[in-house]
Amino acid sequence: MGSKPYILPEHKECINDYQQVLNRKSKPELAEEEVNVISEQLSDSMLSKSEITVELFRAFGQNAFKTGTVTKFDTQLKQIKLEFESEYEWIKFDDIVGVSYCLPILNERYYEFCITFLIQNVECQPFLN
Repeated sequence: MGSKPYILPEHKECINDYQQVLNRKSKPELAEEEVNVISEQLSDSMLSKSEITVELFRAFGQNAFKTGTVTKFDTQLKQIKLEFESEYEWIKFDDIVGVSYCLPILNERYYEFCITFLIQNVECQPFLN
């Protein structure tokens, strides 16, 4: 009788780990000017108490997006405190690859006009949702 090949759990785990390494993305290097723009936007959010959306780099899968208001800067640990609803999250500055903020515009309807600063050498262009 023929037997099925058997993979030991340790081997399967090793294969899965190797697949993850193959699928890993590398973080884009931000130019000094891009870092300054992001810093300015984070500061503006804190000073004006305006809501922003922060794009966070993820090595696996899609980047994450968090929306809220910056309430604190921790310069020693290089992180910001982003508050949303009644919760908050500390976000490391090194994880941030983009920031956008939304301004409400009243027209015939209520539109959300987002000015997005993409951090991959794409010019900033406004768009309507």
